[in-house]
Amino acid sequence: MMELIGGLKNETNILHHIVFGDFDSKDFELYLASRSAPTPLERQVTVPVPYRHGVIDLSRLRGERIYDNREITYTFYRFGVSRNAEAGMVQTTLENLLMREFEQTLYDSYEPFFHYKGKCTGVSVQDDYEYGRLVIEAVFELYPFKVSNAPESWDLFDSFNFNMDTFQYEGFGGTIPSGEVLTIVNPVQNSCELAVLADRNISVQISKDNRFNAADLYFSVIANKESRVRVPGGKFWSHWNFTGATAQVCIDLYKEYL
Repeated sequence: MMELIGGLKNETNILHHIVFGDFDSKDFELYLASRSAPTPLERQVTVPVPYRHGVIDLSRLRGERIYDNREITYTFYRFGVSRNAEAGMVQTTLENLLMREFEQTLYDSYEPFFHYKGKCTGVSVQDDYEYGRLVIEAVFELYPFKVSNAPESWDLFDSFNFNMDTFQYEGFGGTIPSGEVLTIVNPVQNSCELAVLADRNISVQISKDNRFNAADLYFSVIANKESRVRVPGGKFWSHWNFTGATAQVCIDLYKEYL
């Protein structure tokens, strides 16, 4: 549908919206005009050495690249407004709804299988009198990685990324005897959390090459208490050796993507 004056497209359906705490852009009849979500900047640690070309890059000393927070900017239109105090009222309302939240979850229908964590850093509202609309911009500062809405064990075929994800026996839920070895793959580039829950105390060794005489990581799981451990990324194959009594164990991988 086209407007007779101005030739601008008059949206009749809200195709995309965001939810942040108690705020839902659809409730305010905000139409998403643009969305800017560039890759977060890498936090580089470099050391110049006298009489040496270039610098020494120490950014990956901990085994993965480190990123600054991600900034996402949304621009919305609100149609059917007149030249009055509505712009100020809308800005005040949105600022109080968005700016009061801290470390809140941001859901974006543009990426339905992921969510972000962070805060809103600014809201601006501008009257566009010529076309009878408000132009609203909201800026969010967020954790650099978007997080999967569901652990990998969930059977959500629509969200499977055939370019990156790995078909694996994840989310193991069953009896694990002492000495059992499981292989788990973290397919994304950064380290991710694995959640482990058992019905009794067990010990776990993690090794990259299935040789547990020099395991890369040891940790303990307390009965009926969820334990979380980060597993390196980049198609990292981890072999888990469970020791102690036979236990009912559930494992879930929570993936994070740029």
